[in-house]
Amino acid sequence: MAAQNLNGETAMWTRGDVAEGLDYQLGLVQRADGNRTYVLRESGQWDGIEDLMFVTAVVPRELLVRRDLLGIAKAVKLVDGSSFGVEAHGVWLTQEECAAFERNVPWKKMPWLNGLAPVLPSR
Repeated sequence: MAAQNLNGETAMWTRGDVAEGLDYQLGLVQRADGNRTYVLRESGQWDGIEDLMFVTAVVPRELLVRRDLLGIAKAVKLVDGSSFGVEAHGVWLTQEECAAFERNVPWKKMPWLNGLAPVLPSR
């Protein structure tokens, strides 16, 4: 699973990226190859983010500092009011994809966002 820190580098954000007194959101990005990443940004600063699919509501600072992706998915909705999930490797999933997993839909029949299965880390 990859993410981008505040400098746009492909790395999970660090505690130091999350300043006291500022509000942050996560952008959920899906690249053309299926790679799904997270982008940390100050609230409302979403111009110029390539392949941005969704944006979360403001994320509690303590979850960002812990880099708790599962906790974020459980506690924070997307700005459109829908939910998202995180699978075991930290890859984000849409609400529809999560529901399909719960119904044991086969991988090839999953309702993937944009018809593109996410890239999962190799085992």
